[in-house]
Amino acid sequence: MGSFKEFASRQKEGFLKGAYLSDFNREEAEIENILKSRKARRRELFLKKIPLLFLHRDEILHNPDYANIKVDFVFDKPYGFPSGIPCEISLSDLLLLWDSEKFKSICDCGGVAVLTSFAGSPLTGSYTAHCSCSRCGFAFTVGRHQDTRKLNAPVRWVELLKMLSNAARVSAEKKASPVQIEALLEELEIKSSVGCA
Repeated sequence: MGSFKEFASRQKEGFLKGAYLSDFNREEAEIENILKSRKARRRELFLKKIPLLFLHRDEILHNPDYANIKVDFVFDKPYGFPSGIPCEISLSDLLLLWDSEKFKSICDCGGVAVLTSFAGSPLTGSYTAHCSCSRCGFAFTVGRHQDTRKLNAPVRWVELLKMLSNAARVSAEKKASPVQIEALLEELEIKSSVGCA
């Protein structure tokens, strides 16, 4: 248990730090690691299935159980994102965001590639963005100051940030779907395999 002197010393810090709190902190760290691993797994799966999502785009947009699935694992909260708004958007709002030429590029296969993450500077407007092809699934990087690949429309980093934050605001007002993205992807794969695309 410890002596009164140890108790008094620990109490000076404003709260006690004992074995119970150590257990709690360890559990919190384990939960955080599990959630981080889950987010990475879901993002990787989602990016691989972008062609499948585009194949069933209209069905997703017209089914609230699909449309309102929260996809908080796609975009990490970029620098300058408004505080108080979670950086999570619904699947339908993400698909609509991808309609913008500012969130598109062209893949080597000729297909439309969509922006899946970005980082940059609000001062210079420069950015680096990652895209995935909606036809073949190929992933590549684009940037404002790169000679090889660019987004379809001229855009500054702050515009991308504003568009993403506006989509997040709209999504925050929607009731989240109870359907998980994994269940949707499996259902769409089955539909595609039996010719229901």
